[in-house]
Amino acid sequence: MLTSALRLGNVSSVIVMDYSQFGWAMLWGWLVFDQLPPTATWIGAPVIIAAGLIIVWREHRLHLEKAAGAAGS
Repeated sequence: MLTSALRLGNVSSVIVMDYSQFGWAMLWGWLVFDQLPPTATWIGAPVIIAAGLIIVWREHRLHLEKAAGAAGS
């Protein structure tokens, strides 16, 4: 369903749900299995999330510039 949402919806709003999977997976792992992720996950997950958010921000800016250029033509 997330893939369909990315195809049909605004990426900047749908991507938030994609990255919330990290939190949900950690929560359920802790509640159901009484396990927390290893240290590498606590370091790597924020890096992955930050990279994705930077890409979304960049694409949003490019879209705005393209729309402004098309409106000015």
